[in-house]
Amino acid sequence: FGGFSDPFEIFEQFFGGASPFGQRQQPRPAYSLNIDFMEAVKGSAKKVTIDGQEYLRLIARDADNCTAGFWLPNFPQEYSYLVSAETRNLSGKSLLFWIENLNSHRPDLETYLPKGKNFKTSYFIQPPMENEGLGYSLHFDNISIGQEETVNDLGEISVYPIPYYFLTSLVLRPNQGVVYFNLPYTTPPIISVEHSNPSLYSVGLEGQLGDNPVLVLSQGYNEGWNAYQGNFQFSIFPPLARLAFGGNFQLLAPLLGKKIEEHVLVNNWENGWRLDKQSLSRSNRDKDVDTDKEIVIVFLPQYLEYFGLLLVVVYFGWLGWRYKHV
Repeated sequence: FGGFSDPFEIFEQFFGGASPFGQRQQPRPAYSLNIDFMEAVKGSAKKVTIDGQEYLRLIARDADNCTAGFWLPNFPQEYSYLVSAETRNLSGKSLLFWIENLNSHRPDLETYLPKGKNFKTSYFIQPPMENEGLGYSLHFDNISIGQEETVNDLGEISVYPIPYYFLTSLVLRPNQGVVYFNLPYTTPPIISVEHSNPSLYSVGLEGQLGDNPVLVLSQGYNEGWNAYQGNFQFSIFPPLARLAFGGNFQLLAPLLGKKIEEHVLVNNWENGWRLDKQSLSRSNRDKDVDTDKEIVIVFLPQYLEYFGLLLVVVYFGWLGWRYKHV
C-alpha cells in the first residue's frame, strides 16, 4: 500500500524536496507484451511482470466485454467491508469499477477509477445490506469506444471487514476540550475549565443545561474520579492561606463541596456525571450565580500522595523542633 520502490522515494515523500543523496536516474518499467489485432478487438487480459511484481493488464479496442471479475459468494451482507484496488490507466478510459450485489443482482456501487500512468490505490466502503443477504462480486470493466485503445493495469485487490456502525457513530466535537457536555448546545454552558494539576479540573457553568445533562471528563474511567458542586472561593481567609491553596480552596472540594453521586461510563471509556438540573437552577435566584455553578473534579487517590507529603513536612518540622529543644 505504501507505493515506495526505494529509500529515496520515502525521503522525498515525507520530507519534500530533492533527495539529499544526490540525483538519481528514474527507473523505467521493463516489460514486454505480444498481442495481435483480434485479441485487442475482442478484449483481452494478460499477466505482465513489472519490477518483479505481477499485474493483470486489460486491453481493448472498440469493445466493452473486457472485464476482470472477482466472485465473493460467501460474504455475509449484514457486515460492512473496505475494498481497496491498486490500478493505473495507461491509455483510453480508466477502469469502471462496480460492486454487484448477488442478492439483488444490481450494483451497490459504480464509479470510474483514477486516471494516470502511476499506480494508485483506491478505497471504497460497502455498507451493510440485508441481514439474510449473501455474496458480492467485484467487477473491473475495461471499456473502449471506437478505435481508441484502452489499456489498464490491475494490481492488488483487498477486502477487509470493518465495524461500520461503530465508525459512523463517532462524532468530532470541535474545541470541546477534555471536559464537555453530552448534549449539543448552541451556546455551551461551560464558560471556563481550569486544570491546575493532573488530578484536578475546575469547571465554571453558566446558562441553561437542558434535560438530563451529563458532564463528561475525557479521561479513562476510574471510580477514583469524583465531582463536587459548590463555592470554593472564599475571601474571609487570610492572604497567606489563599496563596497556599492557589487562590482558592478547590483541593478541599471533598470537604467543602456537595458530591455528585451519579458517576457513569460514557462512550465505553470516559467518566461522566449526571447533574441535578434543579439543584443547579436554584442558583439562578441567588445573587451570586457563578459560585454555585462551579464543579470541581478530583482524583481522590492522589490525596494519598498529598497526605504523604504532609507527613514528610510534619516529620521534618518535628525533627527541627526536637533539635532546638534538646
